[in-house]
Amino acid sequence: MLSRSILTLLLCLPLVAPLPVRAQAPTAQAIDALSEEDRALILELAAGLRPQMDNEKGRIGLIGLAEGLLQSPRRQQLLARWLRYCKSELDEKGASGWINHRTVTMAILGPPGGIHRESSRAWNGEMANEIGSSWNLMLKLAGQPLEEEIPEAWEMEDPYPSEAWVYPQADGTLRVIWFIDDEETGAYRMVRDQSNVPQSALVSRAPRIDLPAGLFGDATGTTGGGAAGPATSIRDLPELDDNLLEPTLNLAFFKSGDPSKGTQVRFVVGVDAELIELEFDAEPKAFLEDSKFWLRLSRGGEAFFQDAFPPTAAALAAVEAGEAYIDELTNRPVPAGKIEYQVRLVDSEGRGGEATGTVEIPAFDSGALISSVVMAKAVAGGLPKAKGPGETMGGGDDFEPFKIGSYVVRPHIEGTFRAGESLALVTQVYGPSTLEYDLWRGAKLAGQLDEVSVSKAQTEVQILDVTEAWSPGKYRFVVTATSGGKSTKREVPFQVKR
Repeated sequence: MLSRSILTLLLCLPLVAPLPVRAQAPTAQAIDALSEEDRALILELAAGLRPQMDNEKGRIGLIGLAEGLLQSPRRQQLLARWLRYCKSELDEKGASGWINHRTVTMAILGPPGGIHRESSRAWNGEMANEIGSSWNLMLKLAGQPLEEEIPEAWEMEDPYPSEAWVYPQADGTLRVIWFIDDEETGAYRMVRDQSNVPQSALVSRAPRIDLPAGLFGDATGTTGGGAAGPATSIRDLPELDDNLLEPTLNLAFFKSGDPSKGTQVRFVVGVDAELIELEFDAEPKAFLEDSKFWLRLSRGGEAFFQDAFPPTAAALAAVEAGEAYIDELTNRPVPAGKIEYQVRLVDSEGRGGEATGTVEIPAFDSGALISSVVMAKAVAGGLPKAKGPGETMGGGDDFEPFKIGSYVVRPHIEGTFRAGESLALVTQVYGPSTLEYDLWRGAKLAGQLDEVSVSKAQTEVQILDVTEAWSPGKYRFVVTATSGGKSTKREVPFQVKR
């Protein structure tokens, strides 16, 4: 309610091709790192893919390649975790069982960032490849010589149940792998592997299905909790030759639709456009069009999420109009606790800047009453309405930067106001509650807004005029939500200048 207030896994590849040097001889430590249960599971996969293979050699080959390709003992354990998921969720029963095309894809590439599942997708006139056995698909995905010849592309006909597995790539594009059940027996086979798909492309109109966070592991190596994002997407960041800019990262926290996945976090980045012109003698909009923002999240020094984000058209248009550059990078669930972040802005010439830091992600359990308080500048007495419907916060095919509820809330990262301007305080309220707004200057209570009572979950917006009566200095708003004897406090700082 708006109101205005006054005051990769390969099986024994030495049989078909030489392994990379570092993966030829798995160490005893690597083998012993796996539990008996995990060894048995890998053994089962080895036997299912190549029944004629010596099982012990197959198991050792798998562990060796897991060590060589994933380069982390912890991720060797993730390999078995992925296989357990495939055995329970991707078993094709009377068709291929759990050792099938989708299992092999996950074993080599890791879990996708999301899956689009269509009950009936029209493929008329589309081309596909006949991969054949799961063994052959494993070799193909791993870039190894094939044992079976793949026929020429053939034309698909009619609609089929289909799945699109989407893998975000380090260069900011997507890799999309398509599976179809063309015989409608429940046996899905891979028919297309698309690379360099633009991140903005509409892969499918079917909703994205997020895999359990636990499949991606976490920074401590335990089985509980999970990092949002496929571990296989972590790559070296592009080189930064001229580190002269100072990006700012602004985080806001919201209750996730599935609290088991963590807290919904909105990552917003800001850059001083004038500094771009000063340091690089470049036109800000042109420089940013040639750049990407890289965001890496880590816990305990080990990265669990990374992706690249080109500037959005709306953010570039704002810069062209002489406004500050502010852009929403992503909006995703992150497990609660202390994490490290790294934001790097790099253009094609290696120019840009970097910001690093540590932040505590709060837990938003079922008792959370309100989200973070997001502060924005109100224009013409209010905030613009979002184009998309509903109370969702970005993400998916309806992504709209800065969307909170039904409003577009462009956070005022600078946090400075002057007389004659209006500020907006925006919160998501998660149920019936009473809201109190206290204005503090240092340790002194400077004022209060009218108490607000809400009867349902909604987006609450308060608009406040900054007048000449406000003394210059540092302020903060503390918003307290109370319901049934429970309360939640959030605060947001800002400054007033002449």
